[in-house]
Amino acid sequence: PRRYQIAISPNMEDEKFSFDGEGYILFEVLTPTATVVFHASKFLEIDKTITRLVFHNNTMDIPIGQKWNPHLEFYSIRFRNTLEIGNYTLIMSWRGYQVTNQYGDDQDDGFFRAVDKRRYENET
Repeated sequence: PRRYQIAISPNMEDEKFSFDGEGYILFEVLTPTATVVFHASKFLEIDKTITRLVFHNNTMDIPIGQKWNPHLEFYSIRFRNTLEIGNYTLIMSWRGYQVTNQYGDDQDDGFFRAVDKRRYENET
Protein backbone atom coordinates (compact mmCIF):
# COMPACT_ATOMS: atom_id res chain seq x y z
CA PRO A 1 0.00 0.00 0.00
CA ARG A 2 1.06 3.54 -0.74
CA ARG A 3 -1.51 5.36 1.40
CA TYR A 4 -4.36 4.66 3.81
CA GLN A 5 -7.27 7.01 4.43
CA ILE A 6 -9.24 5.63 7.36
CA ALA A 7 -12.21 6.93 9.37
CA ILE A 8 -13.19 5.25 12.63
CA SER A 9 -16.43 5.89 14.55
CA PRO A 10 -16.50 4.39 18.06
CA ASN A 11 -19.76 2.93 19.36
CA MET A 12 -19.27 3.98 22.98
CA GLU A 13 -22.74 2.94 24.13
CA ASP A 14 -22.37 -0.72 23.12
CA GLU A 15 -22.12 -3.15 26.03
CA LYS A 16 -18.92 -4.49 24.47
CA PHE A 17 -16.90 -1.72 22.80
CA SER A 18 -17.03 -1.73 19.00
CA PHE A 19 -16.25 0.71 16.23
CA ASP A 20 -17.24 1.19 12.60
CA GLY A 21 -14.55 1.92 10.08
CA GLU A 22 -14.24 2.81 6.44
CA GLY A 23 -11.11 3.09 4.43
CA TYR A 24 -9.56 3.93 1.11
CA ILE A 25 -6.35 2.04 0.45
CA LEU A 26 -4.18 3.22 -2.43
CA PHE A 27 -1.89 0.44 -3.60
CA GLU A 28 0.34 -0.35 -6.55
CA VAL A 29 0.22 -3.60 -8.53
CA LEU A 30 3.79 -4.54 -9.53
CA THR A 31 2.92 -7.86 -11.18
CA PRO A 32 -0.45 -8.51 -12.89
CA THR A 33 -2.85 -10.34 -10.57
CA ALA A 34 -6.56 -10.93 -10.04
CA THR A 35 -6.24 -11.28 -6.25
CA VAL A 36 -5.38 -8.68 -3.61
CA VAL A 37 -4.30 -10.01 -0.19
CA PHE A 38 -3.72 -8.08 3.04
CA HIS A 39 -3.58 -8.64 6.80
CA ALA A 40 -6.90 -8.43 8.69
CA SER A 41 -7.40 -9.09 12.39
CA LYS A 42 -9.98 -11.56 13.67
CA PHE A 43 -11.50 -8.62 15.55
CA LEU A 44 -12.70 -7.02 12.29
CA GLU A 45 -15.82 -7.96 10.30
CA ILE A 46 -15.46 -6.64 6.77
CA ASP A 47 -18.72 -5.68 5.05
CA LYS A 48 -18.39 -7.53 1.74
CA THR A 49 -21.23 -5.53 0.16
CA ILE A 50 -19.19 -2.31 0.33
CA THR A 51 -15.85 -3.50 -1.09
CA ARG A 52 -14.99 -1.80 -4.39
CA LEU A 53 -11.90 -1.36 -6.54
CA VAL A 54 -11.33 2.03 -8.17
CA PHE A 55 -9.18 2.23 -11.31
CA HIS A 56 -6.98 5.21 -12.26
CA ASN A 57 -9.76 6.49 -14.59
CA ASN A 58 -12.29 6.41 -11.67
CA THR A 59 -14.21 3.39 -13.00
CA MET A 60 -15.12 0.80 -10.36
CA ASP A 61 -15.21 -2.97 -10.14
CA ILE A 62 -16.74 -5.27 -7.52
CA PRO A 63 -15.02 -8.44 -6.30
CA ILE A 64 -16.17 -11.89 -7.39
CA GLY A 65 -14.93 -13.34 -4.11
CA GLN A 66 -13.74 -12.32 -0.65
CA LYS A 67 -12.30 -14.71 1.91
CA TRP A 68 -10.63 -14.45 5.31
CA ASN A 69 -7.99 -16.99 6.36
CA PRO A 70 -8.23 -17.28 10.18
CA HIS A 71 -4.92 -19.17 10.52
CA LEU A 72 -2.80 -16.54 8.75
CA GLU A 73 -5.16 -13.58 9.35
CA PHE A 74 -5.09 -12.73 5.63
CA TYR A 75 -8.05 -11.30 3.74
CA SER A 76 -8.16 -12.11 0.01
CA ILE A 77 -10.20 -10.23 -2.57
CA ARG A 78 -10.56 -11.75 -6.04
CA PHE A 79 -11.59 -9.85 -9.16
CA ARG A 80 -12.96 -11.15 -12.45
CA ASN A 81 -10.24 -9.50 -14.52
CA THR A 82 -6.50 -9.34 -13.99
CA LEU A 83 -5.28 -6.08 -12.47
CA GLU A 84 -2.51 -4.76 -14.68
CA ILE A 85 0.55 -2.91 -13.38
CA GLY A 86 -0.51 0.43 -11.93
CA ASN A 87 -2.23 2.17 -9.02
CA TYR A 88 -5.65 1.23 -7.64
CA THR A 89 -7.78 2.24 -4.68
CA LEU A 90 -9.65 -0.28 -2.55
CA ILE A 91 -12.79 0.97 -0.76
CA MET A 92 -13.82 -1.00 2.32
CA SER A 93 -16.05 -0.83 5.39
CA TRP A 94 -15.86 -2.87 8.59
CA ARG A 95 -16.90 -3.23 12.21
CA GLY A 96 -14.22 -3.85 14.81
CA TYR A 97 -14.53 -5.26 18.30
CA GLN A 98 -12.68 -4.84 21.57
CA VAL A 99 -9.62 -7.06 21.80
CA THR A 100 -9.84 -9.86 24.37
CA ASN A 101 -7.37 -12.54 25.44
CA GLN A 102 -7.97 -16.30 25.34
CA TYR A 103 -9.87 -16.09 28.65
CA GLY A 104 -12.29 -13.46 27.38
CA ASP A 105 -10.70 -10.67 29.43
CA ASP A 106 -10.06 -7.24 27.92
CA GLN A 107 -6.49 -6.64 26.79
CA ASP A 108 -4.56 -3.41 27.08
CA ASP A 109 -3.51 -3.34 23.44
CA GLY A 110 -5.37 -3.07 20.15
CA PHE A 111 -8.69 -1.23 20.35
CA PHE A 112 -10.19 -1.11 23.82
CA ARG A 113 -12.38 1.14 25.93
CA ALA A 114 -10.63 2.48 29.02
CA VAL A 115 -12.47 3.68 32.11
CA ASP A 116 -10.93 6.38 34.28
CA LYS A 117 -11.83 5.43 37.87
CA ARG A 118 -9.78 8.14 39.60
CA ARG A 119 -11.42 10.73 41.83
CA TYR A 120 -10.81 14.41 41.10
CA GLU A 121 -10.71 17.42 43.46
CA ASN A 122 -13.62 19.32 41.90
CA GLU A 123 -15.86 16.29 41.64
CA THR A 124 -19.08 16.38 43.67
